[in-house]
Amino acid sequence: MSSRGNSGIVVGASRVERNSALLGKAAVSILAESGWTSLSTRTLCARCGLTSGALYTRFESLEQLLELLWVTQLEAALLEPLDMAAKALAAADEATFVAALTALARPNPTVLAAVELVQAAMVEPDLASFFLPRIRTLLVDRTTPSEALSSVDAAVSATILFIGFGFVLKSRRPWASAIDLLPELRRYFAALSRPADAEPTPRDEIAEYLYSYPFDTGDERLDRVLQATAMTIGEVGYRRATVQRIARAASVSTGFIMSRFPTKLDLFITITEEMWGRGFAQISSYLAETGERMGPAIAEAIAWREMQNPVISKVALLTLETNRLAGFLPSLGDVVFSQEEQFFKSTPTGSPSAFGLSEMALGMGLILVAWFSPAVRDLPYVSVTAPLVATAPNL
Repeated sequence: MSSRGNSGIVVGASRVERNSALLGKAAVSILAESGWTSLSTRTLCARCGLTSGALYTRFESLEQLLELLWVTQLEAALLEPLDMAAKALAAADEATFVAALTALARPNPTVLAAVELVQAAMVEPDLASFFLPRIRTLLVDRTTPSEALSSVDAAVSATILFIGFGFVLKSRRPWASAIDLLPELRRYFAALSRPADAEPTPRDEIAEYLYSYPFDTGDERLDRVLQATAMTIGEVGYRRATVQRIARAASVSTGFIMSRFPTKLDLFITITEEMWGRGFAQISSYLAETGERMGPAIAEAIAWREMQNPVISKVALLTLETNRLAGFLPSLGDVVFSQEEQFFKSTPTGSPSAFGLSEMALGMGLILVAWFSPAVRDLPYVSVTAPLVATAPNL
């Protein structure tokens, strides 16, 4: 007979089972604390005080351990609050809706580990074959109109996914934990409880700023390097975007790059300095200009759709990688957090706010979900943006 101790490990289980539990617990901790790139057989076994043989006695590879973790723990930990929010909305249960999204805005290590694996699956071939089909199915099933799910209800369901994932993605921000989200979550509950009628988003409107990535340093070769860095990270992720790969894409030598950037991280920081803060200004300008012509609800809906265009999938992935690594790499985080704080200083409140956090989270979440489920960009977003814009605080 066995029992479960305080550590969650089964007392009386076999050594292999105990070691498996230790390895799983350590993997979750490493993913949550320092990200996918810090997880290796060596770091995992060192965290547990085990040899690599303990891992390979039970699993053929580290990826197989992660697959088991996903099936037994991580998927459920991620989906439970998302589905709870959707069910609470249908049941007109504001308190449960708020609690579910708060759990994502203040995620526990298991939720953080789950979302870290979602993002790793986007750029790591060793994870793609197992994780991508499962994640796609989970998101497509919750956002595709059907006989049981109207297009408006699908837009509402997608919005819950956007804001839920986005809250997890923004949860590592040093300024986020002090924000009182209760009024903002109540606003979302009220808006999503009363969606507007379905209305097609105008097809002839595009957000031109999303389709160009201009760098203008005065050095044409350097501009090519910065452009190639952005596009390469947006294609294969930061870990696999080697200096050699970037050099080939830019048609320059690795020596040219290394003479200007001591490390790949310095190069990444440079493009982040150029692009991150500029993105805030561009989206604000676009919404203001389009809103004057077409109304703010339609402008917001177009912005959502444009950010989900598969044509700019590399920009979307670059944005997600920058946001992810800002939580793990202090020098990159300093740049990102500083530019975000500068953006907040330009707003009427002059400091981080619940509305600002939810807007940033929403934007991050909608590009992640669309990467897995591109058809979401065809949903009638005006049905959601109309009540959200109507209830937005007058900042």
